[in-house]
Amino acid sequence: MTASVDKLINLVGQAIIDPLFLLFFSLALLIFVWGAFVYVLKADDVEERKKGGRAMFFGIIGMVIMFTALGIINLLSATIEAFVAK
Repeated sequence: MTASVDKLINLVGQAIIDPLFLLFFSLALLIFVWGAFVYVLKADDVEERKKGGRAMFFGIIGMVIMFTALGIINLLSATIEAFVAK
């Protein structure tokens, strides 16, 4: 039974969680880069600079949230594996 639960946890991680993490992190990075481009290219317009700065801020927040979520998922996965191994 331990091997099947371990395989299931690994399968869920590889098939669902890893691709979703990559997708959402890539979106957050894209938002950050887009905000940086807007911030630099429209430096003469105060409103556009604010929009670019806001996009960079939310891109960074998104990346931090993704890394935090990945850490929590890894912690829960390790905890479940430890209890199953007993």
